[in-house]
Amino acid sequence: MRALGLVVLVGCAGTRHIDPPPRPVAIIPQVAIPQEPPAPGVSRVLFDVADGPSLIQIKTQQGNNVMWGPLCTTPCAADLPAGQHDVSFQLKSDPSHGDSDLLTVVPGTSVYRRSLGERSTSPGLLLGGYVIGYSGLVVMMMSAIVTGLESRNDHAGRNTALVGLGMTIGGGLMFYEGWPTEQQGSVTQFALPPRQ
Repeated sequence: MRALGLVVLVGCAGTRHIDPPPRPVAIIPQVAIPQEPPAPGVSRVLFDVADGPSLIQIKTQQGNNVMWGPLCTTPCAADLPAGQHDVSFQLKSDPSHGDSDLLTVVPGTSVYRRSLGERSTSPGLLLGGYVIGYSGLVVMMMSAIVTGLESRNDHAGRNTALVGLGMTIGGGLMFYEGWPTEQQGSVTQFALPPRQ
């Protein structure tokens, strides 16, 4: 009964959180910076993603609708109003790899370098682990019945218990590997001195 309680407890644990990747090095990305300064109230941000060229989208409000729209492909420069903006990143070489952030745009020109985080899950492993693990528990319970009915010493109950234990352990490992994981990205952001 304790094993069943443990499996239920693990099943309700939620998303596993993984440590973020190392912060990117604070370097200025090689991007073409427009010669004209940004308009008043607007700041310039130089974007770069350490994982490789990435598509950046920004959340904007148009009337009563909130929409995601393309901003640029890294490395790039974009002029944005000072303040906070929701942005998302999608690696061009692997569209399933990406994350999002709340970008704080500071006055002047700044650099924003990101190492992307990840979100992953495997529904097949999750479901397969669940089915195999619980079937293993049932097999182990049946081994108690087989052991009680054994008339000779042929170890059928013991062998059945071992099979059930193996199924439970294997199913638990599959369940663990299929469980959703989340890794937040990491950021290095710094302001550039004003141009002379």
